[in-house]
Amino acid sequence: MASRYTLVLLAALFWMGCDSNDSNDPVTVTRGVITLTSGTQSVSATVTSTIGFVPGAALQADTLRLEPGLMYTGTLELFGSNNENFTETIKGEPDSYLIAYEPLNTKGVDIFVEDRESDYAGNAQGADLRVGLTFDIELSELASIVGTGQLRVTVSEFIETRKTISSISNATPSMELLVPVFIPLVEIEPPPGEN
Repeated sequence: MASRYTLVLLAALFWMGCDSNDSNDPVTVTRGVITLTSGTQSVSATVTSTIGFVPGAALQADTLRLEPGLMYTGTLELFGSNNENFTETIKGEPDSYLIAYEPLNTKGVDIFVEDRESDYAGNAQGADLRVGLTFDIELSELASIVGTGQLRVTVSEFIETRKTISSISNATPSMELLVPVFIPLVEIEPPPGEN
């Protein structure tokens, strides 16, 4: 009889010791912060979603106001629903994540991912592929938006397959952020003699 009570007590203690917020539990990323810097100018936008950044989720987002003719250096930070810093998770496992950026409904806007796995923890598998926590946005002098400008950010996680050059092209994003973008119109001076 005593042994049965001992087993019940041990089971109860084990259950009480299991923290529902265990560090191994998956983190639901619900907030993203994009910061862009060009010289002394800095702009940022925060994107939030109560259910996480699953593709198609409803988002609340600030608008990024970009100026034609400028080059911006950008950073992305990601946080969980309990303010966990998911950016540090990516830095610790850079060979498991790929972040991509795509300007939507814009003209004269180019984006280049700058960081590599070797900038963080490296890649034990030998490759040194892009990560995407830092990037550059270059706007031409005549950059503009067509309709509703947006910056699409996708995060792909490589779990069952290795992150390789070939698997990157077939990656299925696990997170998607959409940030409104505004680019003011540039008035073009007409050539002399034309009105």
